[in-house]
Amino acid sequence: MKVLSYNYVKPNNDGVVEMLDHSEYMTSQYINHVYEYLHGITLEGKCAFIYAGGVLLTAGEARNTKGDRDYRVNVNDSGVVIKETAAYSMHKWIGQLKGRENICYATINGNTCASSMHCLYEAEQLLNNGFDQVIIVAEEKTSYNTLRIFDEHNIDLKVGEGMAIIHLGKATSPAEEDITQCKTWFEYNRNPFGVTESGYKNVITECDLVKPHGTGTENNETAENDVYGDTPQLRYKETIGHTQGVSGLLEVCMVLDEYLGGRVCCVSSGLGGFYASCIVHKGK
Repeated sequence: MKVLSYNYVKPNNDGVVEMLDHSEYMTSQYINHVYEYLHGITLEGKCAFIYAGGVLLTAGEARNTKGDRDYRVNVNDSGVVIKETAAYSMHKWIGQLKGRENICYATINGNTCASSMHCLYEAEQLLNNGFDQVIIVAEEKTSYNTLRIFDEHNIDLKVGEGMAIIHLGKATSPAEEDITQCKTWFEYNRNPFGVTESGYKNVITECDLVKPHGTGTENNETAENDVYGDTPQLRYKETIGHTQGVSGLLEVCMVLDEYLGGRVCCVSSGLGGFYASCIVHKGK
């Protein structure tokens, strides 16, 4: 795939988006920043739009995952991004694009922390099967329920909020390929709140540098260490926190901004047994 353009808003070192005042999500400054970027994109040919987020549960599914404690389940209290809200958001972002009449396929991905990396896999499949351009918009708010689930399962990590957008097209030659070899894997008969070495092994690709999922938790580090071996690593979550559903695409965009060489394997995993990866080419 060829990266036609990309943009992102990453958390600062405290894990919050720098343009967020935390009185509400998506402040006017943030919205204007995203709108301005989208207004500059013109879609051509047969196009697809993919929207990604982390927790895309209905309010009724947002109950506690351990025991019978009475947690808040009203969407306005929990902060859960329900599917209907995601569909509305997707429609809103599409409305900012020139050439939006060329979009004949649109979908939502909610595979938790692997969501936006899964979107890159789907984009590659679409571009290899008749589509000319794909745009992915991923956004993540740190919700009450996400923090609660992490706390219930003793997942100790810093979370962050952010957004990432990427506009992709077909490469006319191998030299133009920016992102290739997108992979996904799903494991059912495993702990849905854990990660496994076998999961990572099924998405790792030979590379010069790896950008691991890299949460820093004991469970994740144990699963990743034997898989990556002595391959040099590029890690972001220690600084910006875990941006959950947007993390895969946001960190790919950060890799695109790095002055690197060779093939970078970017890896994501998500609660529920989801894994995904891609190769970012940085040898040009």
